[in-house]
Amino acid sequence: MSEPRTWQPPSKTLPAGQATARSPLGRLATLTAGALLALGLGGCATGTGASSDAALWSYPTDSLDVHAVAATADITAIVDSDSLVGVSSQSGGQQWSAPGAFGSVQPDQGVLYATCCTEDKGKASVAAVQGDSGEVRWTVERKASSGSVVFAPPTVAQGTVFVSSSDDELFAVDAASGKELWTVDTSAFGQPVVADGTVVAPGFGQVQGFDADTGKKVWQVEDDADLEFLEPVVQGKDLVFSTAVSSTVDVTAKDAPQAKVVALNAASGKKHWSHETSASELSQPVLSGDLVAVGAIKDYSDEETGVLAFDGSSDKPVWTSTAAGSKVSGLAASPDGVFASATRSVIGLAPSDGTKLWQYDFPEVAVDHLLAQDQQVWAVGDADTVVALSADSGAVSSQYQAEAAVVSLTQGEGLVLVGTYGAGLVALHD
Repeated sequence: MSEPRTWQPPSKTLPAGQATARSPLGRLATLTAGALLALGLGGCATGTGASSDAALWSYPTDSLDVHAVAATADITAIVDSDSLVGVSSQSGGQQWSAPGAFGSVQPDQGVLYATCCTEDKGKASVAAVQGDSGEVRWTVERKASSGSVVFAPPTVAQGTVFVSSSDDELFAVDAASGKELWTVDTSAFGQPVVADGTVVAPGFGQVQGFDADTGKKVWQVEDDADLEFLEPVVQGKDLVFSTAVSSTVDVTAKDAPQAKVVALNAASGKKHWSHETSASELSQPVLSGDLVAVGAIKDYSDEETGVLAFDGSSDKPVWTSTAAGSKVSGLAASPDGVFASATRSVIGLAPSDGTKLWQYDFPEVAVDHLLAQDQQVWAVGDADTVVALSADSGAVSSQYQAEAAVVSLTQGEGLVLVGTYGAGLVALHD
């Protein structure tokens, strides 16, 4: 039996090279303000108490889940509690504002495709907002068959916006006009993924593939009903999924399902390979070049899963690493490395063989966010401390002390955008 399906707007936009545990807001209820952080010089570095770098600009808001994306080369779009706001990426000065309780925002070619709730109970909408002016180009409204309706983050591909609904629907909208193209019934709920002309909707116990142009179901793969398929990454012609066991299952029971990594052909749904682990929950997969990596989030067995990497040729990992321990709290990747967080540490792993390159330790509280870029990785630890670490050595290139717990960490246009719990959003040099 599957657990109740809910969706919270992510505290950050998850690129292909980043994955965390499935609680987007982290552990805000238990976080405490951390100590200041110091420069780490690779190997095994520890924060101690160096001064904080200054932010380029700040946007004041008391929103508890403020987050932002790059709207255009010059405009940053900020999701505030009651509006979507466009500000100058250079100065932070407000350029426009679109009212509404916006949730997830997906930028594409200068247009923001955003989920938004209307004031009427049981309704929700998807809107296209011009990134440079804030003009609302079109809005598509959906009404729940019963109760309220929530949308997962939209996906934009092939000139179409694909949206998954908590009301057991997957629908497609023309990105230019807002015309509804098709709607299908599906129990899956999560951000759709498009590959090889197929829209994939992962869910509990199954994965379904639909023709992106027509919405016709072209394949369906069945599995254990208590096993949730997470959003996949594309590796060649395959979609690579990680999975997690439903929270309603006693994972210590002898017959409990185990989390696994599965590769399905995007066009046909044919299983290319599958690797079962001892874990009960895996991170979402991330890409480091052509390599797919996943990490164990929860593992109650005596085995040590750690981080596993697959090159796509078979179900056997090309390497495994327990340098971060048997479990990780988050995983990120770039062509320069695979980066794992565990407790209060960030560990850099070589993509070639999983060798531990370096470790950076925060003084107090767990790492909550990872953002991988070329040459460096950003991390948030001690609730309110942000550091940029060299991908090669773990040396700290910059650091910032936020005024409150950090709830979002996203990539802007030449910026890193840091949202805080009620103390506004700041922009840092990337």
